[in-house]
Amino acid sequence: MRVGLLGGSFDPVHIGHLAMAEMARDRAGFDQVWLIPATAPPHKPKAVLAPFQSRLDMLQLALAGHETVHPEAIEGSLPQPSYTLNTVKALRERHPENTFSLILGSDTLLDLPNWHKCTELLQNVESVVVMPRPGSVVPSPDELRQRLKSDIPVITMNDLPVLEISSSWLRRSLENGHSIRFLVPRSVEQFIKEHGLYGFGTLARGSG
Repeated sequence: MRVGLLGGSFDPVHIGHLAMAEMARDRAGFDQVWLIPATAPPHKPKAVLAPFQSRLDMLQLALAGHETVHPEAIEGSLPQPSYTLNTVKALRERHPENTFSLILGSDTLLDLPNWHKCTELLQNVESVVVMPRPGSVVPSPDELRQRLKSDIPVITMNDLPVLEISSSWLRRSLENGHSIRFLVPRSVEQFIKEHGLYGFGTLARGSG
């Protein structure tokens, strides 16, 4: 089975994440896409995140009933910080019948050569799928291979819509008492409200 891996904080998961996962699955021909919440993202060493279990619960709610896109909790059992190489190696050990590819936003891609043991990471995945993100241009596959110093297959998706939604923007909106209706699945909005995450419930409007 060919599996695309989309990692992130998912703090909280929103419709941009979900659309990105589904478009990558459809366009790259993956059998499944797995969304992997990080326990301790190495690029955010000082970040204060919602608890890992809460972020995983929100992913499970957002993806309930979807057979081809689902959450993967493996990083909850791996050493911190959450290096992608360690995650991919652990997944390959647990699922030797699968091949894995990385799904990255064009903004994240620019920093990929600086990731922990990037060369070894690329040797452990089948391909890299690059999705457009606000404020960054998707380089050509040839430019990417030169930048990555690798002949790994690179799939770029320049023709897809860019959804300018970020988890940090959603958190600020909630902290300021604004509605996030329709920007996250209804079940996720309810979870945030019930668990008092991101200041929801103290000032939030339009949540009835």
